[in-house]
Amino acid sequence: FDGAEREAIEPEVLCPAVALRVYMLQVSVPAGASAGDSFPVIDPATQVQFDAVVPKGLGPGDTFNVSPPGGGGGGGGSS
Repeated sequence: FDGAEREAIEPEVLCPAVALRVYMLQVSVPAGASAGDSFPVIDPATQVQFDAVVPKGLGPGDTFNVSPPGGGGGGGGSS
């Protein structure tokens, strides 16, 4: 990931844990990214773009879960 133009990815939406009001997205590490790199993600519920950071030990094609800023989903977050 050398600063080239980055295209935001559309993640899969995981079932939100209603009792905990947690909203998670499953994203895939894009080609060329490695641990510590960030890449743009669009929350499909709000269309808000944010950066996800590749966790240690993961590489291109691996998936991991992220929580959008503010809990995402238009109804997540704390109450």
